[in-house]
Amino acid sequence: MSEKPADENQSNPPEEPTPKYEHAAADAPTPEPAVAAPDQDDLEKGMRNLVIDAICARVMTVLTGGAFLVGMGLALGASNLVIGILAAIMPLSQVVQIPAILLVNWTPSRKKLVIAAATLGRMFLLGIAAIPFFAPEGWAVPAFLFCLAMFFMLSAVAGCSMNSWMRDLIPQDQFGSFFGKRLAIATLVGAVLMVFAGVAVDQLQKATGSSGYAYASVFVIGGVFGIAGALSLKGVPEPAAERRKGLSFLKIMIEPLKDKRFRRLLWFSATWNFAIIMAGAFAAVYMLERVKISIGVVVALAVLNQLINAWFFRLWGILADRTSNKAILQVACPIFISTIVMYPFTTMPDYWAGSIPILIVIHVLGGIATAGFLLCTANIALEFAPKGQATAYLATNATLAGLAATCSPILGGWMADYFNEREFRITATYRAPEGEVDIPAMIMGGLDFVFILAACVGLLALHFLSKIEEEGTIEEKEILNQAYASARSSIFGLSNMVGMRRFAYFPLEMLDTVAVQPTRRVAGAVHKGFSDATGVFRGQRNNGDSNQQNDPHQ
Repeated sequence: MSEKPADENQSNPPEEPTPKYEHAAADAPTPEPAVAAPDQDDLEKGMRNLVIDAICARVMTVLTGGAFLVGMGLALGASNLVIGILAAIMPLSQVVQIPAILLVNWTPSRKKLVIAAATLGRMFLLGIAAIPFFAPEGWAVPAFLFCLAMFFMLSAVAGCSMNSWMRDLIPQDQFGSFFGKRLAIATLVGAVLMVFAGVAVDQLQKATGSSGYAYASVFVIGGVFGIAGALSLKGVPEPAAERRKGLSFLKIMIEPLKDKRFRRLLWFSATWNFAIIMAGAFAAVYMLERVKISIGVVVALAVLNQLINAWFFRLWGILADRTSNKAILQVACPIFISTIVMYPFTTMPDYWAGSIPILIVIHVLGGIATAGFLLCTANIALEFAPKGQATAYLATNATLAGLAATCSPILGGWMADYFNEREFRITATYRAPEGEVDIPAMIMGGLDFVFILAACVGLLALHFLSKIEEEGTIEEKEILNQAYASARSSIFGLSNMVGMRRFAYFPLEMLDTVAVQPTRRVAGAVHKGFSDATGVFRGQRNNGDSNQQNDPHQ
C-alpha cells in the first residue's frame, strides 16, 4: 500500500518529501541500515514453518484453554473467584509488553528471544500438569495461578518480539493472504481436535477416577505441542532489525501516542476489545444458565463457529490484500454487533422453538465476523507500525487492548449481578370475551443488559473505526459483492445440482439486508450524532475567540 499523502493545506517544497508520520522531527535519530531481506526460497520455507508453529500453538490452546482450563481449575479446587481471575490473567499480562520493548531492543536476535520466551513459558504448562501429582495440600490452586501467570507473561514477551519480527519478514502485500491461510489451517485443526479432546477427557476421568489426572494428561500433550511449535521457529529467517539510536525509553513509548493515525487505531482497538470480551466472556454462561441447553450442544455450536472461522479466514485475507483492512472491518464488525443483540431473543422469556435456530445463526454469523476482525485488527496494526518502530507501536496497541479486555468482564460480572433481580418486560395481551391472557413476549434481565451494553460500546468502536485513515479503503457494498463471489465459487464446487447452486445466493445476500445494513444505519446515526455534538462544541469554542485557529494536530 502507498504512503499516506500529505495534507493538502501544507505547502512543502518538492525536494523535501513530507514525513510519513506527523511526529517526525528534523533531529529524529536515523535507523541503522537493515541487512537485505531473505531470498524467496528462504522466505517460503520460513512461512511453512510459521504455519507449523500456528498448528502446534492451536493444539496447545485447545487442550490448555477454554473449558479445559476451567475444568483443571475446578479439579484443583478453584473457587468462583479464582475462575474469574483466570479470565483476567491473560489480557492483564499484555502489560508486560511495555517493559518487553527494552528487551526486544536490547537483544541481538528477536528470533532467539521468541523461541526462548515461548519455550520457557510453555514449560509452565507441564508444571500445571504436575500439580495434581506433586503439589502439597493447600498449595494446588496458588501453584496453578502462578504457573498460568508465568505462561501468559512469557507469552506476552514472545508476542512482543514476534510482532516486530513478522512486520519485517512478511511482505506487506501478503499480510492478509498469508495470515488468513495460517489462521484458517490452525483453526480447522483446533475445531476437529476440540471434539476428540472432549471425548478423551470423559474417558480418562472414567479410567482414572480423577478429573485432575485426566486434565493433567491433556495439559502434558498441549505443553509438548506448544514447545514443538516454538522450536519449529528455528527454520524461519530473521531480517536484521532497524534499530534507532539516541532515543530514550520514554520517547520510544510516547511516539505511538503522537502518531495521529495510530492514535485513532488505539481508540478503536480498546473500545472494540472491551465490547467483544464483555460479550464473549458470558456467552457460554448465558447458553447454559438462561437458555438451559446442554454442554454438548454448546460444544457443537463452538465447533460450528470454528469451522466457519476456518473457511472465512482465508476469504477475508484475500479480500484484505485486494482492498484494505479497514474495509473488511467495516463489514465484519457490524455483523458481530448484530449477533450480540440477538442473544436476548433466544429466551422469550425462556427456551422456545426458536432458541436453537437463533443460536445457530449467531454462531454462523459470529464465525464469519470474528474471522474478519481477528485477522484485520492484527494486520492493520502491523501495517500502521513503521519499520524500526514496530515493537513500541504494537506493544502499545496490545497493552491498551489488553487493559480494556481486563476491565470489561469485571464490569460485565458486576452488571449481571446488579440486574439479576431487575428486569425489563414486554408483554403481549390477548383479549377475548372469555377474558384476557397476558403473554410475556420478552423479558430482559441480568446478562441481557450486559449484551446490550457490549453492543453500544461496539457502535462507539465503529465511530472510531470510521476515523481511521487507510489507503485503499472502498465501500462496504463492494466488499460484500466480492465476498459473495468468492463464497459462491466455493459452494458451486460442492455439487453440480441446480438446487445447490441456487442455495448459494440466499444466505449471503440476506446477510447484507438482515445483519449489515440495519447495524450500519444505527452506527451511522450514532456517528452523526457524535460528530454533530462535537461540531457544536467546537463551534461554541471558536465563537468565544474568533481569532483562535484550530490546530490540525490537536
